[in-house]
Amino acid sequence: MSEILAFMAACWSSGTLLRSVCALLIVPTAAWLAIRFVSPAIFRMTRDPEWQAPLAAMAAAVPGLLLVLLSVAAFVTGADPACRTMLAGQVLYATIVGLSAFTFLRASALATMRTHESHALVKNAGRCSGRLAEIAERANVAIRIVSDDRLVCILARVWQPVIIVSSGAIERLTESELVAAVYHERGHAKRGDQLVAFVLTFLVDLLPLPAAKLVRTYRRARELAADRHALGTVHANDLAGALLHFVRPSCPIAGTAAFDGDATIVARLDVLLRAGSVRSTSFIQRGLVLLALSGVVALGLAPSVAVLAHPVPCDMGASVHASVRS
Repeated sequence: MSEILAFMAACWSSGTLLRSVCALLIVPTAAWLAIRFVSPAIFRMTRDPEWQAPLAAMAAAVPGLLLVLLSVAAFVTGADPACRTMLAGQVLYATIVGLSAFTFLRASALATMRTHESHALVKNAGRCSGRLAEIAERANVAIRIVSDDRLVCILARVWQPVIIVSSGAIERLTESELVAAVYHERGHAKRGDQLVAFVLTFLVDLLPLPAAKLVRTYRRARELAADRHALGTVHANDLAGALLHFVRPSCPIAGTAAFDGDATIVARLDVLLRAGSVRSTSFIQRGLVLLALSGVVALGLAPSVAVLAHPVPCDMGASVHASVRS
């Protein structure tokens, strides 16, 4: 036990712990703790969804992003062997490498499953015709039809996203409501929400750290931002009417960016039905939050960048033996 404690003390005092594979556990967790102090500012940006969405996504993804970057750095530097001079270091090293490999494989498997579901949905959909083809040409988007009595108008696929519209939606939505729903999904495509959601979900899946509130904030904000995009072309009442049709669908479609969440729907209807939604843009707030998140990433990468630029050997074994003797 004394050897393990001496090892940890020497590892910490030398700085090796922060520039070795050991950092894969310490740095992302510390970053998550730091982001908890930044998150309230992001949650308050409810009237600035165009920025709230990417900032919430960035905050939720930072721990996973640091894990990926530190893993690459550890591979490039050969994972400083100082931590492995003692049995305690070897056990810790093997445990962290095993857990890291498991979490990467798990996140990759989940991402592959979601991608497969989305591609399968597009594959089973047919080409649009009639008034839907006219709407697709007018909006300059790709639309495909799926035979389904449920009301579906969603964006599918990460690369080259396609709007999927069900036969039930075509039958029950008015022309103006269908146009509004299509332009809302076009807003998602223009903002790259499918790609952002894919990367965000992968990075969040890497670490078992609570990020649900930030992810929910991102999803809510991206819906409001897509609504604002649509309102540049369609009337708010038409978009609200379309949204009301989609409340409480019988069964959600997997792998898509559909209308989701009762709380999000209420928030969107509140904005759409209020006379004149007021934009609230605070460049100072945007800048401070972005600066804080960038600072967390920079501080997390600083030890690895330093050792990459100026490798410094550390005689951990000598330090541990000296500590044990004393």
